[in-house]
Amino acid sequence: MTAAALEVEGLVVRFRGRDRTLQVVDGVSLAVAQGEIVAVVGESGCGKTVTAMATVGLLPAAAEVRATAIRIGGRDVYPFDRATLQQVRGKDVGFVFQEPLSALNPSMRVGHQLREVTSRHLRLSRREEHRRMIEYLDFVGIPHPEQVARMYPHELSGGMRQRVLIAGAIICDPLLLIADEPTTALDVTIQAGILETLHELRRARQLSMLLVSHDLGVVADMADRVLVMYAGRIVEAASVEELFARPAHPYTRALLQAMPTRKSDRLVEIPGSVPSFEGPQTTCAFAPRCPRSTDRCTSHAPELGAFAAGHRVACFHPGPAEAADPRKARTELS
Repeated sequence: MTAAALEVEGLVVRFRGRDRTLQVVDGVSLAVAQGEIVAVVGESGCGKTVTAMATVGLLPAAAEVRATAIRIGGRDVYPFDRATLQQVRGKDVGFVFQEPLSALNPSMRVGHQLREVTSRHLRLSRREEHRRMIEYLDFVGIPHPEQVARMYPHELSGGMRQRVLIAGAIICDPLLLIADEPTTALDVTIQAGILETLHELRRARQLSMLLVSHDLGVVADMADRVLVMYAGRIVEAASVEELFARPAHPYTRALLQAMPTRKSDRLVEIPGSVPSFEGPQTTCAFAPRCPRSTDRCTSHAPELGAFAAGHRVACFHPGPAEAADPRKARTELS
């Protein structure tokens, strides 16, 4: 059998401060199969980006990362060491950040930044590096790639910078692309172009993706499976069709109900906010905001278990409910 593009088991991330230590990821396990797109969704502060960055050692020194195992393409990369991470980043895993202007070096031309990636990981002549750079800039939909390669990031629009970032992330044909809110800072028209580029990557190269997003419409268009995170834990996991048709966790249903549509003049909000913890959770983190909360929820922490075939949920009182198809909601917004 072909090894999964990414396997994470028992991931825990803590940030140490002067006064206390916050545990922002609490025992997360996930996998991304070859050619699969897995989306991670949830409110800000739920641990989505931290989880994605922790898998390839991109967190700052203040972060303490522990895991049972982290494997990329079947290769163990945890415990992290500098040599392994330098081999994996850029070659096996490409990363698309949500703010391309800060991710790109403002003092270097676009072409030079892309050639840095190929010179580190691929044995190519300078002519071959140039040809490959132009090919990938063209593949992600950048017009006049030769001209763009000579420009600096600040001379490009937000959408063009994001495309450059995608080109740099895939230029070494990685096993996995991690995309952290790749369309957040873009307007709707440019966003559609970026999503089409990601679709084309999937079709043309069978690229596996871990997609971090708060936009459920984007997730509905892109993903095969969805992981719902809350307070550093995965609280629901299912195929995209199953999750949107029959959400089982009250938090998932609340997220779907909060999606804006033209049918309603008033936005639905989830009362309260995401809590933070200083250690492993001993109760249901969503209980203070949940209409189904009982004494059991405030005294025990539910484990992620089977709810239906291919559908898991961490809830003492799960139950399916009809939810609006986000594909339709996305159409209504456009």
